[in-house]
Amino acid sequence: MQNVWIDRFNACSKARARYWWILAIVSLFYLALTSRLRASSGDLNEITLPFLGMPLDALVVWAAGPTVISLLLVGILGVFKARLRAITVLSDSLDEADLEAVEHALTFVDFVAYEPEEAWAPRRALKQLVYPLSLSLFFSEALVLLWQLWQARGAVQYWPVFIVLGVITCAAAGIAVANQWVIYVKLERAIFTHSA
Repeated sequence: MQNVWIDRFNACSKARARYWWILAIVSLFYLALTSRLRASSGDLNEITLPFLGMPLDALVVWAAGPTVISLLLVGILGVFKARLRAITVLSDSLDEADLEAVEHALTFVDFVAYEPEEAWAPRRALKQLVYPLSLSLFFSEALVLLWQLWQARGAVQYWPVFIVLGVITCAAAGIAVANQWVIYVKLERAIFTHSA
């Protein structure tokens, strides 16, 4: 049964790695699109996304931003939960070094946050802060886009739909990001307790 949980752990790690990159690319895309819309004073009518190959209304794509970013956040945080479940089950039979050895899909964020188990506890706790902080930055972008959408609602076709979807998905993402902060605080306490 342990192999099944190791496979699940690695599947979650791979999904998490993909979602980080997708979230980062989508976030940069919406930052660039917002910048282009501001520079064009709203005269940018269409954009063509390379993977679709067809022109889309630039304001409609921009208006979907809060919902898209929030859904990706909820997705990645769901992967975090599934991965944490696998870690919990595996921690009964594997110590931290063994668990570290079976993970095959690390992300850039994992390497930024990496500290070995024997590292100084405050440094480990500080480096673990990169997870909730980066997720909070993505969430902040979704909120800013939602606020900008509210301010520009007269210029966007079907704006009530985009506002409602944005509010619902931002609320779900906000709860998930807040939960990640709770997990961070619990982890920090465990790190300090373990090192004492």
